[in-house]
Amino acid sequence: MQSSENFDRNLEENNRGIQQLSLNENGQNEQRNVNNKIQKIKEVSQISEIKRDVEKLTIDFNQNHQLKNSDIQSLAQIIKELTNISILELYLRNTKITDEGIKNLSESIKELKNVSGLSLDLRETILTDQGVNYISQTIKELKNITQLLLLLSQNNVTDNGAKVIAETLSGLKKLKKLSLTLRN
Repeated sequence: MQSSENFDRNLEENNRGIQQLSLNENGQNEQRNVNNKIQKIKEVSQISEIKRDVEKLTIDFNQNHQLKNSDIQSLAQIIKELTNISILELYLRNTKITDEGIKNLSESIKELKNVSGLSLDLRETILTDQGVNYISQTIKELKNITQLLLLLSQNNVTDNGAKVIAETLSGLKKLKKLSLTLRN
């Protein structure tokens, strides 16, 4: 069995142009596991070649009831540093994320000027109209976005939040593909 230290060293030495990084932790319900996985994500993202080369990042924490705002803040910091990402997929369904976590996440996504594809699965979180405002402000900043998946159903989003999303979408001139759910 390979030690974690050897795995990390081999990953760094053998990484030649990794363009897609996918991290899946859905259904892991122990806080210790969440913290360990976020730390591993952070360590992997610090490898200079990954910072430079990764174009697609997928993070899947669906059904992880232990994932909370402080964890999202850590993930947001990691995402912000991967500046070459063109496709970002965040699957955070059925977690304990609130508008505050969405704010941190949104602020980091704004920094990613190359994003052309964005997938956000925030169904069954603790999202309200305020969180929708943060997401909308971020989407407006993504000038190159051509594909957008927003799954926001089963939250506390009212008609006002839906209007904010609609107004934001009307301003996306390059958008070619949209998938949106808002119903409760």
